[in-house]
Amino acid sequence: MTDAPAREYVAGDSGYGAPLESARENRPLVRKGGKPSKTPPVSRPQDDLFDELDRLDVRFKAILDGSILDWDFDQIERDYISLRSETETTNIQRMIDTRLDRIAGYRQSQSEEREIARIQDETSRRDAELAEIQRRQETQLISARPPQKSQFDGAGIIARAALRQRGAPRYALLNQNGKVLAYLMPAPGIDLERWLGKSVGVIGPRAPDSQLRADLITVNRLTPVRLTP
Repeated sequence: MTDAPAREYVAGDSGYGAPLESARENRPLVRKGGKPSKTPPVSRPQDDLFDELDRLDVRFKAILDGSILDWDFDQIERDYISLRSETETTNIQRMIDTRLDRIAGYRQSQSEEREIARIQDETSRRDAELAEIQRRQETQLISARPPQKSQFDGAGIIARAALRQRGAPRYALLNQNGKVLAYLMPAPGIDLERWLGKSVGVIGPRAPDSQLRADLITVNRLTPVRLTP
């Protein structure tokens, strides 16, 4: 099974166009006798020119097989022009002119692709700059916010206080390690007994007590909470 002929990239299209016209397929038939050719003699044999054109076509295709942004036609264009100057055969000149025209079209396509790539790069850069500006603004807003006040005046586990003095608070608010966070004095109508051993948030006036050497909270309200370590 033979491979399909290679196709050329066409300006404005993402694929390849018609394959290059093969130099070998266009070689003129040479007959013995007959009228002599009117074409002036050339410095190189015609077969050599066709062979050279074939070699240039292989290089041309190799360029097109690469990334469009990396195409470099300068040298291959000079070589086609140089080869054209070595012949006055109309057939070969026409074939080379076709290749030179296609190079011009590919350059235009490459220019358009480069402009698209430039716009995409510029857009990506601006998006990154805007994202960085937004991140900085959010950081500044967070830093400028006053610390949020807890909705509770104390939070912990309610336990019986280990105090023995007369009139001392009967309840204490402990952390998860058993350390006293504050002592509790229930306001009228508040029953702390049923909250023993439970994790709660306590709401009420809180003030340091020099005799207790700890804070004292007058409990007005309690809410069940989940303590974090």
